[in-house]
Amino acid sequence: MKMKPTIIKSGLIGILILMACLNLYKSTPSYSHPDSPYDARNIFLAGKLWLKNQNPYNDSLLKAEWNKTTALYSIQSTKSPGFRDCGMIYPFWSIPLLYPYYAATWPISKLLIWILSALFLLCIAYFTHKSFANSGFSFVLILLIFLAFKSSLVAVALGQPLLMSMAAIMASWYFYTKNKDALSGLLLGIAAVKITLCVPFILLFILNKKWKLLVYSSLIPALGALLFVTLSGQFYFTEMAQNVAQQMQINYAGHTITAVNTNLTELGILLNYFARVPYSFLSLFNPIMLILGSLGLMWCYHKKGFNTHEFLALLILWHFLFSYHLLYDGILLIFLIPVFKNRVTFSWAWIMFLSPLFLPLNGLFKSANWIHFHLPVTLLTLFLYLLYDCSRNRSLRNI
Repeated sequence: MKMKPTIIKSGLIGILILMACLNLYKSTPSYSHPDSPYDARNIFLAGKLWLKNQNPYNDSLLKAEWNKTTALYSIQSTKSPGFRDCGMIYPFWSIPLLYPYYAATWPISKLLIWILSALFLLCIAYFTHKSFANSGFSFVLILLIFLAFKSSLVAVALGQPLLMSMAAIMASWYFYTKNKDALSGLLLGIAAVKITLCVPFILLFILNKKWKLLVYSSLIPALGALLFVTLSGQFYFTEMAQNVAQQMQINYAGHTITAVNTNLTELGILLNYFARVPYSFLSLFNPIMLILGSLGLMWCYHKKGFNTHEFLALLILWHFLFSYHLLYDGILLIFLIPVFKNRVTFSWAWIMFLSPLFLPLNGLFKSANWIHFHLPVTLLTLFLYLLYDCSRNRSLRNI
């Protein structure tokens, strides 16, 4: 006897609720740690340095500013900001845009950052629901999916600026679907605080000849850059580029299982970890594959090989596989939702392939490192299955 759809749906929702509760439990201790929110701390310190007309990309100044802060507020810090773990790598035009992250003192700023992060997550869910209203996913269900995703609440606890960028992307996409190109472009410009998330959308808009939207999208970064250089007198581009290069090399974490090499999206991390392929090769391999694959997908889209949502989902997955992103950036995979909308047949394979993004797999096999969850494996599987699924559904439609 087949299970009724309502029973299956209730079971899946029950699993999502369980995962959401587990994620909430796991992330709660972060809020009491004296160094939290970790990822927003670099922004806070860099912003303070910029306001003092000092170099926000100088790691020594970043650490010195934190020492002043800890002394002033009697903070028992156990982890220095900046390198060796994570340097200041956000582009100079983003620093003025992120002003709310450093406008106040650290005790007030950290509370404001957490409030903003939670609001950004709600905003992402709201505009996802509005953008994909015909998909059958309610706002509550979409929010539950976000809460169950193993890194959304972590991103909130970290104060990850990703959430600001992602909220702007979803709002931009919603207004794009409403043919409000100017507003969509301005929001895409705000999303450029994390520019790598915007690249797939920029490529899509170029192919769709949305020149007005693209012009408007350049205004906010241009204004941010102007504000930055007006106060600082220079862009510190060389220092910023050096930080980015250093960050990329650090996160090829060697041949031991760490939170880094199980949460990076790049295929290169697997080549480095399992095959000991050197970073000098991967630093060339990644951009070449990124460009060639993107051009191939763009050509197929131009030839009507994919619809808009299929193309965008494939492009997002491809960019994850060959550029620097971490697990929390996987929030962008919400653009897989509209792919489900027009499926001719539903496959349980989608649930199986997506499940590693929700299930707490790491730590279950401590004695066998090769069994650990590696994010690039999940993303590559999703990419290949989506290619197959697009081909299959096209064939079924033509019968």
